[in-house]
Amino acid sequence: MKKLAIAAAAVAALALPSLASAQSGQVTASATISTILDFGTPSDMAFGNILPGSAGPIRAQGSIPLVRNVGVKLFLPDGASTGVLTGPAGSTAITPALSCGVNSTAVAGGTAAAPTYDVFTITSCRPGTPATEVATLAAPTTAAEQTSHVIFNGTITSVPQTQVPGYYSGVIKVQAVAN
Repeated sequence: MKKLAIAAAAVAALALPSLASAQSGQVTASATISTILDFGTPSDMAFGNILPGSAGPIRAQGSIPLVRNVGVKLFLPDGASTGVLTGPAGSTAITPALSCGVNSTAVAGGTAAAPTYDVFTITSCRPGTPATEVATLAAPTTAAEQTSHVIFNGTITSVPQTQVPGYYSGVIKVQAVAN
């Protein structure tokens, strides 16, 4: 009986309110808003089949979508070699005249001879150094992603009669850095 009384007293003691002070706790809440800065699939600048001795102008356009939700600085790190077409051993490189800029669509405005760009006109498509910033694009007015197009228009004025036949190619590298 004594054991039963002690057990009952212990259960009763547990049921009594304690004299504890107020307590608080917290949960940290956080989120990270992602930076979007990515190049899409490019549209190559293809001049097509050209015969030695062809008189120009022979024009082509290429572009690359730039998807972003931040402001960016653009660089053309290859400078003097940007868009220069090199071919078979012993051939002379073909250096098209270039016009370039940033547009809201994949096709520049204006004419093939005088293209225009509605976001930003790049004044030097062949900058002197890789560190030369060629364009600064402001952040979109909303945090939603925006697609701009970096466009290159090339013109070959003539191809010498002595140009070595073969495949000629070059590269235009664009670097975008969030600012």
